[in-house]
Amino acid sequence: MFRFITFSILLSLLGCGSSSSSDSTSSGLIGTVWLSPSCAIAYARTGYHEIEFTSDNLIFTHTFYTDGCDDKTPDPQKYVVVRPYTSLGTVVTESGVSATKVIVTTQFLPADEHGDNIHDVIDFVYINGNQLYFSDKATENCKEWVTHPQVRHLGCTEWSAILDFDYTYTQI
Repeated sequence: MFRFITFSILLSLLGCGSSSSSDSTSSGLIGTVWLSPSCAIAYARTGYHEIEFTSDNLIFTHTFYTDGCDDKTPDPQKYVVVRPYTSLGTVVTESGVSATKVIVTTQFLPADEHGDNIHDVIDFVYINGNQLYFSDKATENCKEWVTHPQVRHLGCTEWSAILDFDYTYTQI
């Protein structure tokens, strides 16, 4: 649950590896949609989420269920978050696989009218067949925290290049 909430709020920045405007992994992501592996709480409701990669945006569509995730009856409402992103090429991760490094513009909470809590955050994305993985969002993998007067740790802006192979998105 924490990984989902963290992922949907955060994506991070790592300053190593090669940099290019596009690569085969990122271009292979454009036009694809991926389903989260488990039901989780997000935005005070329970459901699954999908991530769609366009050429310029990650589109998170949260589908909430009326009675937890067991009944699979969607509520009439979905919550959609669009986040601009840029691919920065590939990086060799701790596990030895090459992942795409992406910068994602993210609004951390609490949101404000001045956009003070909007940050560029980078994550690592790895595809293996019809499975997609992101960085492991465990607290100890954060290299740099953004702070806020009301919140001790607002969000992580730099994750280690460690993939979370236990949280697998499936292509739909």
